[in-house]
Amino acid sequence: MATTVSQVNSSTVNSTGGTRATVRNGDTGPNVSRLQELLKAQGFYTGNVDGKFGAGTQTAVSAFQSSKGVKADGVVGPQTWALLEAGGGQVQPPPPSTGSTRTLRVGDEGADVRELQGLLKAKGFLTGNADGKYGDGTRAAVAAFQERNGLRADGSVGPMTWEKLRSSNTVGPGPTGEDRPVDAMDFNSLNNSRIDTDLGSRGPGWVTYNRDGNDQFGTPRTVARLKAVFAEWNRRHPDSPMSVGDMSRRGGGHFPPHSTHQNGKQVDLRPQNRGGDNTPMTWQSGQYSREKTREFMKLVKQMVPGTRFLFNDPKLIAEGLSSRAGGHDNHLHLMFP
Repeated sequence: MATTVSQVNSSTVNSTGGTRATVRNGDTGPNVSRLQELLKAQGFYTGNVDGKFGAGTQTAVSAFQSSKGVKADGVVGPQTWALLEAGGGQVQPPPPSTGSTRTLRVGDEGADVRELQGLLKAKGFLTGNADGKYGDGTRAAVAAFQERNGLRADGSVGPMTWEKLRSSNTVGPGPTGEDRPVDAMDFNSLNNSRIDTDLGSRGPGWVTYNRDGNDQFGTPRTVARLKAVFAEWNRRHPDSPMSVGDMSRRGGGHFPPHSTHQNGKQVDLRPQNRGGDNTPMTWQSGQYSREKTREFMKLVKQMVPGTRFLFNDPKLIAEGLSSRAGGHDNHLHLMFP
């Protein structure tokens, strides 16, 4: 009698006849390396295959689980292993070209949307399934692709974006190397007053907390800057994503209980902790990582000159990286110029 997934408790049979143990955040070893390989091959993981199950790997696991309609707990047990192994270790090629050049935007559906999603997945900008439905996730992936490839980042797909997507000469989602100021990466042309661009729930180098769908909007330039900084942070620390809280409401204006967060250029971020996860803490907490928080703040200031921070860590204040403000023991308040 064949063993089913539900009959296996702590391990699952893999394609070579062996078993794989349940793995979770904090685990290390060859099973974690295989997990990262499978997640990377299927477009859910962008970090290094290092055999260390950290926050970045957990985020990728949860995204994969959500895409398969199973409990997104970030733990890889028999059911998740079976789904991952069933997907194989090879990246699925994009679907055949439809030849479409119609302009696509949120709300569109069809074979050309599926082709678009396949192209974005193949180039590393989109995770999840190519379902042929142009939603907010697809729009965010399009805008990220456009930002990285010198196109107007409006999140819609017209002839120029189609041409670039079908080209082999494109720039991927990660940084190209040196820490160039973001404004040197063609972002000065982006609107910096219209507050209509949603950061999205997660991406390379960031996750969100307390998200209700209307509290992480910024100007197109702000969101482009954030994603560029987060991409570089992800390259350096793939298992320590930054945790993003409140930004602005769509359209800006009053955002209680804040007296600020009205102009689409301000961002709340949790400080980094030693475990690299999304746990809330203050700068006095034992798990607080001053070293990584300092590194992130320096990175932002290097990439976006003129950026300021409010955060009450006295050592970072003494170093000139931040200023003191009431209520800012547990989060950084980032202010873009």
